[in-house]
Amino acid sequence: MPKDKGPEWNHVTVVDDGAIKGAAYASMKCLYCEKTFTGGVNRIRAHLTGGSTSISKCENAPDEPDEVVVAMKALNKETEERSRVSGGSMGGGHRGHVPLPNPKTYSNI
Repeated sequence: MPKDKGPEWNHVTVVDDGAIKGAAYASMKCLYCEKTFTGGVNRIRAHLTGGSTSISKCENAPDEPDEVVVAMKALNKETEERSRVSGGSMGGGHRGHVPLPNPKTYSNI
């Protein structure tokens, strides 16, 4: 968990920050549905906005709790668009693709 918490952390209560156990992620509880989960800021965003299949969307969160969630939804939409354009994988698209030369066209290769 970062020292300077972002506004996403206002939607959860930290149950265990993992510092004693040497864990990289915090265990937290959603303020709206009381679901406990482990992760970081991306998991909070995914839980509040439904932007991931790895964690369930909070059914009790207000549609727009604040400007943070609006920004999170925009980020999720932008990420989905980038993934769609690149063929579903990060960096796996055809942009910037340079074909290798055909050895048959070069006699000195």
